[in-house]
Amino acid sequence: MEKITLGEVLSVVAFIGAFIGGFKTIKDTLVKTIDKTLKPINSKIDNLELSSIKTDLVNFMSSAEREQVSREQIQNAYDLFDRYHKLGGNSYIHDKWEKLKKEGKI
Repeated sequence: MEKITLGEVLSVVAFIGAFIGGFKTIKDTLVKTIDKTLKPINSKIDNLELSSIKTDLVNFMSSAEREQVSREQIQNAYDLFDRYHKLGGNSYIHDKWEKLKKEGKI
């Protein structure tokens, strides 16, 4: 039976450590590159989503003013309104929303 020396064990451990470290470096570089590439695309998607939600909220609030909305529509609108704020939307939508809440229409 062969005898394994402490030096050989340390060499294997060092090799494995270097391999894992190299893999981590490659992974980090790849993740940064992908994030940098996708950032403009994600920004455009967020802008489109914000615009779509804004349109939906305007339509909803118009119906709410006429008191022509169901409980389900109100619940959905609250979800949309939360998402609208998360995406950075803050304009006349917020003022109108607060007005309708005070009037008890939503």
